[in-house]
Amino acid sequence: MCIRDRWYQRRVHGDINIEDHRDFQNCFILLMSFAKVKDAILKPVVSCIRINGMINQNRTALLVKSLEKVNTLQSKALAVIIDSEGGRPGQGQIMAEKLKYFAEAHHLKLYTFAQSMAASAAYVILCVGDHVVADRTSLVPSIGALSVHFSVKNQLNKLGIEPRLIPSNDKTWEHVGSALKHLSPEEREKILEMTKKTHEIFIDHVKKYREGKLKATPKELEESIFQGDVVQGNEALRLGIVDEVGTHYEILKRDFPNAQIVEVSPYTAFEQKIQDMRQMRSSLHTLLFPSNSGSPLKTVSTYLKDMYKL
Repeated sequence: MCIRDRWYQRRVHGDINIEDHRDFQNCFILLMSFAKVKDAILKPVVSCIRINGMINQNRTALLVKSLEKVNTLQSKALAVIIDSEGGRPGQGQIMAEKLKYFAEAHHLKLYTFAQSMAASAAYVILCVGDHVVADRTSLVPSIGALSVHFSVKNQLNKLGIEPRLIPSNDKTWEHVGSALKHLSPEEREKILEMTKKTHEIFIDHVKKYREGKLKATPKELEESIFQGDVVQGNEALRLGIVDEVGTHYEILKRDFPNAQIVEVSPYTAFEQKIQDMRQMRSSLHTLLFPSNSGSPLKTVSTYLKDMYKL
C-alpha cells in the first residue's frame, strides 16, 4: 500500500499502524534534507548598493540598473551606502521612492548608511531607510535648498558678443534662467519663492519618514536642523536624525551573522572595465594637469619625489 493510500485509510477509518509512523518519519527526514540542500544552494545574502557623487538623472539610472540585479530570492535585506554632497531634489525624491517601493514589494528591510557625507538630496534618500546609520565622522543632513544662477553677460561684452534673446514671453524658464543675461529683481524673487517651496517639501519629507524618531527640541529643529545645518554622527544620533552610529559592515554582520554581504554593481563586467579605464584616465589627467600646475613634467617630478622620498 502506498503512502497516499495509507493516509487516506487513516483519515477514513482511523487505522494507525507502525508503517504510518515510518512514513511520516521518512517524509520528515526528506523535508529536512531538502531544507539543508536549499540553504546550501540559496545561501542568504544582504545586497548592498552604493550611491556616490552628485544626485542627478544619471545616478537615478544607475540605481535602477542596480535594483534589477538584486537577487531577491536570496536577499534578507537591502543596504544602501551613500556618499554624496547632494544634488537635484527631484532626483533624490525619485531614488528614495524607488528604493522604498522595491524593499516593500520584496519584503526586505531597508538599511541606509551615510559614509563621509549624506547631505541635502542625499539625505532625502538616507532618511527613508527602516534603519538609518551614520559613521561618527559623517556629515548629515543639510536640510535646505539652493538655487544657483551663473551669468556670463559681462564676459561676452568684453569679447564684443551681444546675446539676443527672443522668447515667446518673459516668463518662460529658458528666458528667466538664462546665463546670457542678469537676473531682474522680479526674476530673483520668483526663483527665491520656488527655492523656499522646495525647502518646505524637503522638511515635510523628513518629518514623514522620521516621524516619532526626531529627538531634537522644536528650537533646535527650527533654528538649526531645518535651516540647512550639518552635524556629525554622534550629534545626529542625539537629535534623532539617524538611528545608530557605525559602519555598514559591522551593523550588517551583527544583524545577519550567517548572510554574505554582496555588492551589487550597475555595470556588467565589460562596462566595469570601461569605468575603471575612465577613472584611470581622469586620475592621470589630474596628476599631469592640476588646476594650479606649472609644467606637467615638474608636477610628475614632484609627485615621484613625494612618493619615493627622493
